[in-house]
Amino acid sequence: MAFILEAISAKVKEGGGAGRFATWKIPATMGMAYAATEYAFGIGDGSIKGYDNGKMVELLKKYCGDGIKTSTYVAPDGKEKADNFILFVGESIIFGL
Repeated sequence: MAFILEAISAKVKEGGGAGRFATWKIPATMGMAYAATEYAFGIGDGSIKGYDNGKMVELLKKYCGDGIKTSTYVAPDGKEKADNFILFVGESIIFGL
């Protein structure tokens, strides 16, 4: 993996884009899939009852790393909330620096 990141960084730098391109350090899509699958198994076996935000965040951190930051959706006007809509972000790798 390090070789690929170094090759990407070199190409970005070569093209004059140093510091303007980035990616996450974690495979977020796979992490979401693993966390959701484990959560679904918990619903199926009865160890999770209904929606459990804390459990879902715990599973996201398990598969995406403790470095992620999470929040739930709140509309800009603050009137609409969706506690079951979890937003998360992880650390970035900035290419060309």
